Amino acid sequence: MNVLNSFYEKNPDGDLGVIVCSGEFTYDETWGVSNSYRPNNVFGAMVGFANDATEDEMKAAMMYLEWLAQEENLFTMTWGLEGVNYTVGEDGNPVAVGDQSGLAEQQGHNNNVDYWMLVTASKSFGNVEQDVAAIAPQGLPEDFTQDILDNYYGQLALYNAGYANSDCLFAAAIDAVTEYGTSLKEEVYPQYRDELTMCSEEEFDALYDTLSQEYLDMGYQAVIDERLEKLNDGLTTRLQ
Repeated sequence: MNVLNSFYEKNPDGDLGVIVCSGEFTYDETWGVSNSYRPNNVFGAMVGFANDATEDEMKAAMMYLEWLAQEENLFTMTWGLEGVNYTVGEDGNPVAVGDQSGLAEQQGHNNNVDYWMLVTASKSFGNVEQDVAAIAPQGLPEDFTQDILDNYYGQLALYNAGYANSDCLFAAAIDAVTEYGTSLKEEVYPQYRDELTMCSEEEFDALYDTLSQEYLDMGYQAVIDERLEKLNDGLTTRLQ
């Protein structure tokens, strides 16, 4: 919301839009098949504990989640305070206040999702059209509700047609990720990404091959091999 409010403040005549998934199989000469997409996981977040967490600390965290999952508490954490963070619409459902800047009770990103996503992935009334209307940005010069809803139905059509891939989830630790993941992701990848982005078109293919092999040698091949081992051992989810 802060980004959107700032955009319209500086661009009062600005025109933003949502790229809506058509739900149809398409092919583009440049991008190839464009109907497949990654819906990500169907939960808000996962929780983990440090290896030196005490039994009391883990118990306290679980007690907090049990408290948060109670209907009254979850409602307050997701919607905030009536008349401050939300109003009540004609249908009796809460309507989030669009711009909460300056409020002592301002919610994080206007919905506090980081606080409650361990219990639920999204606010929900049990009806997708009401849900989209509730979570769409409020109080802006443009209303994105219908575009977001159209995009949902387009993605749902692709999902039902089998063109959606969820992330693979592992039921065991990947030691190679622990050993190499941070350096590869935070140090090597940004450097190689920038080199490939800024090189000339004539250099790209050869440079890509060179950097790809270096990336594998620096630990990514070990990550791939261990992930495959877990897959073959039945310790991962699998695509349908």
